[in-house]
Amino acid sequence: MVYDEALSRYYLAGIRGDTGTFTDFSFNNTSFNKQAFLLAFNVSGSTVSEAWRKELDNGQTTMDDEIHSIIKDANTSDIYISGRYSSLNSTATFGSYTFPAVTYFGHIPFIMKLNSAGNVQWAKIPDAIPTSVNTQGYRFMKGRLAQNANEIGFAHGTAGSVWGSYSLVRPSGYGVDPILVRLNKDSGAVLGMGEVWSNSGTTDEFTAITVDNDGNYVLGGFFHQQLFTDANDNVPTMVINVTAGKSQNFFTKYAKTPCSNLSVEETSAEAVLQFYPNPVQDFLTIKSKNNLESYEVYSSVGQSVLRGRLESKNAQINMSDLTAGVYYVKVKTEKAVVTEKVVKK
Repeated sequence: MVYDEALSRYYLAGIRGDTGTFTDFSFNNTSFNKQAFLLAFNVSGSTVSEAWRKELDNGQTTMDDEIHSIIKDANTSDIYISGRYSSLNSTATFGSYTFPAVTYFGHIPFIMKLNSAGNVQWAKIPDAIPTSVNTQGYRFMKGRLAQNANEIGFAHGTAGSVWGSYSLVRPSGYGVDPILVRLNKDSGAVLGMGEVWSNSGTTDEFTAITVDNDGNYVLGGFFHQQLFTDANDNVPTMVINVTAGKSQNFFTKYAKTPCSNLSVEETSAEAVLQFYPNPVQDFLTIKSKNNLESYEVYSSVGQSVLRGRLESKNAQINMSDLTAGVYYVKVKTEKAVVTEKVVKK
């Protein structure tokens, strides 16, 4: 449920139960008929009145449709919802809106933008499901939404899906991994995607998402054995620490851009800082005209990998244990904060 103070309106989204065991639910003596619904109602004093309602319908006798998340735009009365619907090489409707026909089948995640009148402004579903997962969507996905300035972040889990020019592809039988899809909030265009590798044969996914003050996505979810197993992600592999067969919660931060969480007040030239050698093999030397105070090294995806204190105008950072790749070294002096791009050989 969300509230729009400007309109004195509540939005309530959800489901009436699992397939075949729906709970009777009505508003002002008018029943809902489908599994998933979105209700808009106005409140004025003690008067409550329905503004509009919409239901998700896949046109099948055995329904498996859900709405998982609803948020309101921070600056307008538009709202965004996410969920999934079941489709057997067919399509589904949401009120008067019809989702695009697909060439794959199974359970299809979706994100949708509506205005305050309930009119669909845009809707987005995966452009494809890779054949490696037999073109079938993941049934138990519970995706969540968050607004990040002009973006909408959609966090969920999938065994494989294609969003615009971005793809998460896993081998057949590999399992489900966490995925973050970023979309333009005004057009629905796919801006990017982040994925986390886990070990084969397990179900692991994002189930929560928010945004910090620096514009980074902070996500939570669950995993069953190992997480961050990609050798190139610059993140230590996370290993479960509960009884085998049980799931464990986790949290992670995903930088919207490589430097989105790095404060850059001056360039190295303006602050008269020198970083060398670059590329670096072992020790990175930093020289400054002002006293150095601290440093922090970030990976190309914004993960903090090194940090420490500095106490002179000349210092060295030991980068010998880092894997080869691009890093961002953030240095604070007594008068400036500088970030320098450094290549580790």
